[in-house]
Amino acid sequence: MSQAILIEQEVDGASGLPEGWAMEKLGALGNWSGGGTPSKQKPEFWEGGTIPWVSPKDMKFASIDDSQDHITEDAVKGSSTKMLPKDSLLIVTRSGILQHSLPVATNSREVALNQDLKALTPSEGLSVKYLYFALKRFEREILHKCCKAGTTVQSIEFPRLKDFEIPIAPLPEQRRIVARIEALFTRLDAGVAALKQAKAQLKRYRQSVLAAAVTGELTQEWREANLDVAPQGKSKDLFGVELPSSWRCIPLSEAVDEGPRNGYSPKCGNSPGGSKVLKLSATSSGQMLLNEKTTKVSLLPVDPSSHAWLKPKDVLIQRANSLELLGSTAIYEGKPDDFVFPDLMMRVRVKENCTRKLLVMFLNSLPARNFFQRNATGVAGNMPKINGATVKALPVPLPPLAEQHEIVAEVEARTTAIDHLEAELDEQITRSNRLRQSTLTSAFIGKLTP
Repeated sequence: MSQAILIEQEVDGASGLPEGWAMEKLGALGNWSGGGTPSKQKPEFWEGGTIPWVSPKDMKFASIDDSQDHITEDAVKGSSTKMLPKDSLLIVTRSGILQHSLPVATNSREVALNQDLKALTPSEGLSVKYLYFALKRFEREILHKCCKAGTTVQSIEFPRLKDFEIPIAPLPEQRRIVARIEALFTRLDAGVAALKQAKAQLKRYRQSVLAAAVTGELTQEWREANLDVAPQGKSKDLFGVELPSSWRCIPLSEAVDEGPRNGYSPKCGNSPGGSKVLKLSATSSGQMLLNEKTTKVSLLPVDPSSHAWLKPKDVLIQRANSLELLGSTAIYEGKPDDFVFPDLMMRVRVKENCTRKLLVMFLNSLPARNFFQRNATGVAGNMPKINGATVKALPVPLPPLAEQHEIVAEVEARTTAIDHLEAELDEQITRSNRLRQSTLTSAFIGKLTP
């Protein structure tokens, strides 16, 4: 991340505006316009349309040159929406995303807007890209000062937005600032892309470790050195992969004492007297995560005799989720009878001859996930699901007990190293985001360009 460090050294955090700059209200910086929705009851407004009709769902890029929806010229003439000249500033003013972000973009061609956006066409002497970066710099302040309170859908109060002031530099300085920001951001983008690529490679490596573990490749040398506990015999086949001859291949039903059994999903609402309930996200990573984002509280307390109360070492399998996450499995390590598991999960309790950590590793590996995906129902419309019969029928590789413990130790050592690397990459990405914001801060007090 040497590029980020180099950029960081170039950013000066001093405050104050240079001579020739001025604070100006957004409302005074050009022509403001809004949007509208042409009637859906009039096909001539939509069918065969070629004019981009921009809505909040399109505001994912810094520059807009197209949209998901298009309208016709008749729609422009016969509705409240209007054509917006290119090089305007588009701002989302009504959307749930305003709880945490202010989507802003410029348009590289003429477009129309829906009613949830406002647009500023800058006056002469103003760079639209300068204004774009200014709004990104003051995003938090705008959300804090301009959002309406108490509304069902988050929205910006337009008069407050127009009264919001930003620093305006002379036009030549605006151009220098934009050029400098874009150069620095290009370098940051390259660094972040490399970090994300490294994270993707670690994800693939994690799966390759699990695959090697559950097919015997990971402990091949260990078996050769421990023939007394890993005797030779006829090899077994698992999904087309040849297993070590000392391993067994059994259906999951033979590895568990109890289950699979579905959980219980009470109505939730953070009631003071309610019970703690897991969300699907608690097990989606393959590890049990118990925090405010992965748990919720029921409106009424769950019956103490309910089967859904969890015990330590319970194994939880997601029976419904996206195909990618279907079958995600984790071990509950919390207090007894402290959490209820939901109906979209199944619980199994594992026999002593099967190390539960190894079983969870296999359930989170690609062979098991692929088996669940092939046997899922509801794929073409509703959320994909697997049932108890499918889970019971899953072929499970079962090494001798001593080798099970060796595999778990080896996988945990490697995944611990992976976890540390991922945490370091996440910290570098977070640092890049902070550096991006500090760059904008310096730019709009005149300290980014000489």
